[in-house]
Amino acid sequence: MPTLVSTGQITIVDNNDARPITAYITANGQTQQIYTKDDTTETFVPNWASSPLTLTAAIYVGGTTTATNVINSASLTNKTWSNVLGTPIATAVTTFTVSSNTTLTEAIPTKIYYFEADYTDPVTSLVSHVIAQITLSLVRTGTNATYVIIRGQTAFQESNTTTKNSVELSADLFRGSTVDDIGTTYKWFISPFGASDQLDANHPLVTAGSISFKTTAGGAATNPADGTYADVKTIVIKETAVSDIGFFKVEAKSADLATYAAYVTVYDVSDPYDLKLISTSGDKLQNGVGTTNVFPFIYEGSSQLTDTTGWTFDYEFYDATGAKAAFVDPSYTVRSITSNTTTAFTVNNTFSGQALPINSIVKVISTAGLVRYYEVAATSSTTVTIDTSPETETFANVTGLTVDQFAGGSLYVCQNTGTSITAGSFVVGVTYKISFIGTTSFTAIGASSNTVGLVFTATGVGTGTGTALQGVTTIVTAGSFVIGTAYTIQTAGSTDFTLIGAANSTPGTVFTATGVGIGTGTASVNTSIGVISKTGGTLANTQSGTHFTNSKIIVTGDDIDTKGTITCKAMRP
Repeated sequence: MPTLVSTGQITIVDNNDARPITAYITANGQTQQIYTKDDTTETFVPNWASSPLTLTAAIYVGGTTTATNVINSASLTNKTWSNVLGTPIATAVTTFTVSSNTTLTEAIPTKIYYFEADYTDPVTSLVSHVIAQITLSLVRTGTNATYVIIRGQTAFQESNTTTKNSVELSADLFRGSTVDDIGTTYKWFISPFGASDQLDANHPLVTAGSISFKTTAGGAATNPADGTYADVKTIVIKETAVSDIGFFKVEAKSADLATYAAYVTVYDVSDPYDLKLISTSGDKLQNGVGTTNVFPFIYEGSSQLTDTTGWTFDYEFYDATGAKAAFVDPSYTVRSITSNTTTAFTVNNTFSGQALPINSIVKVISTAGLVRYYEVAATSSTTVTIDTSPETETFANVTGLTVDQFAGGSLYVCQNTGTSITAGSFVVGVTYKISFIGTTSFTAIGASSNTVGLVFTATGVGTGTGTALQGVTTIVTAGSFVIGTAYTIQTAGSTDFTLIGAANSTPGTVFTATGVGIGTGTASVNTSIGVISKTGGTLANTQSGTHFTNSKIIVTGDDIDTKGTITCKAMRP
């Protein structure tokens, strides 16, 4: 099994050749509010309830000699204020008034206000979607100030033995200058900090022994139950839980049931490998066009490897907001969206001959510049139906789609995760996920049924036109399911899947686990949707060897919307 040894990333920006645009938001007062609570007296300075804070947007467009504020120009349309992009709180205005002190809280001490608009260049007729933002913050002072501090070692050092190192982090809940441990309980999370990311008794890192806990008294703690706070003041993190960088969060609940949060980054510097991503065209693409080759250089200490044969490189893509995204597949024609419902898109060109496999990802862009990614449940002629219960897409947007929200926009098909293998080329003993049945009898080569989405281990090379994906699926046995995670049943065995969230126990059924399960049944979970996997080769320190050819990905202007970040995980054999 390959071993993950290093990661890297690069950010690429898509520039616009129209006149330069500068956007910002000003405030008529302080953007930082100071909150003091002594006994029963609460004070806010400044007090926005009595003296509202006015936010004013300004958009300057550069000319040959000067820049002009076009905030009130007819060229600026679709003016919107929001705290979350795409969710307006005010429209058609250039100012916004904050008139409440409850805008900020101790639990969420910062809040971002966005101003969006579309500017049409009168010379080029190019439309630019402009976004400005301002951050308001809260600072708490006073004798009753309460906050969490995480202390401990935050880096793994290289081990001189076969025993891997671990680090311990403890959460201290301070009231003023005193640590309050009386009745305080804790939850620990790993990025991206969702409910399913709580490090509880059901989390894979906990069940694998990579994460354990200690009580306030310092003894070994019982692993907390799912969704509960417990006396787990200290977390013990083994090196196997972190590849290069790990992001952790703690929530501390005091005896009065108030909760406070803190974050910490843990670094693994024990591996001697370092990965650097190279972009052959630099970090800029112009006007949404052009391409660049992105590929990895691997260093062992100060020496660059010349041969990466047997290595695997997994690429992932994140959009301008840092949200998980996917790479556009250039083999599919971009389609115009004529309309959409809450669960499907209608496009102008049919998908005949190019039907999308289940679990494919599509990228949609609205006329206002809103970008989202959805998992595909089915395609039929000119209709793309999205999966509202995706198998594992923590990054796919499964809610919030409104009727005709993307009408007039564009739909792109993203690259499939893993490698698509056609029947006749399957390798005996390798695990695959069926993506297209065609004329292939998958039951003749190890599958329990001819069902799209079913995982099987090949017992023959296969015949016909069917295809399956390699390298996208992990098989989990009952007893190890993670509550809140979506799975596809593979074998029923002795497990009653209806007791843990499934409609039935039939292979191919997708369900979200409500329990860990018992028995011998198995189910699959996609662990790498949106990931492009490449291999290494020779002459790894040049652009002329097989390493460059095998490991590179091609990034185009269709992938980048203002800015995108590419990460790469390197796994040695």
